[in-house]
Amino acid sequence: CSIICIYSGRIMTNHLDFHFINDQLLNMGAVHSASELQGYLCGLISGGRRFVADEWLILGLEFMDLTDIQPKEQLDDLQKELFADIYNQTLTQLDDSQCLFTPMLPTESSSIERRIDELGCWCQGFLHGVGASGLQGENTMTSESAEALRDLAQISQVAIDEEANDEENETHWTELVEYVRAAVMIFYTDITQPVKNNADETKIIH
Repeated sequence: CSIICIYSGRIMTNHLDFHFINDQLLNMGAVHSASELQGYLCGLISGGRRFVADEWLILGLEFMDLTDIQPKEQLDDLQKELFADIYNQTLTQLDDSQCLFTPMLPTESSSIERRIDELGCWCQGFLHGVGASGLQGENTMTSESAEALRDLAQISQVAIDEEANDEENETHWTELVEYVRAAVMIFYTDITQPVKNNADETKIIH
């Protein structure tokens, strides 16, 4: 499934553009980055939450400390579509049978320091989202998903290795991103698959 949205002439497909989305959020006055916002959303979804209409928009604004914004009066259609697109594409990737999910992070054009920092922020957002989802502790998880969550908590504190050279840090970055991707899919599948089997329904925000 490929969802395509257009923002001011810029076409966005099922690959979320961190830099474009982050710039839009910063222009709105957001206190967190696009990475942390998507991590938060992934945590909510992985904890079993689904949203309709303006629910995600309101939660997203609250998380970004934009509660002074009245969505209906102060956001234009393109800004509303931005939040809807983040939700739709993230849910589509998580639900993809080929495990195409990839966390929204800066591209390689950004410094390794920034990329590692944003990866930590993504994981912090994920943990916050799981906590806010209403999931009731490790007794609701398999041992694999509980381990994945603990590992993501460790990665949320990641920092660049000052003693390593650039190539070593790049390798470390690549391995961490792949591990985060795999850990999220393990957690998402373990928690949501029983629910999905009972009611196979994916809601897309319009």
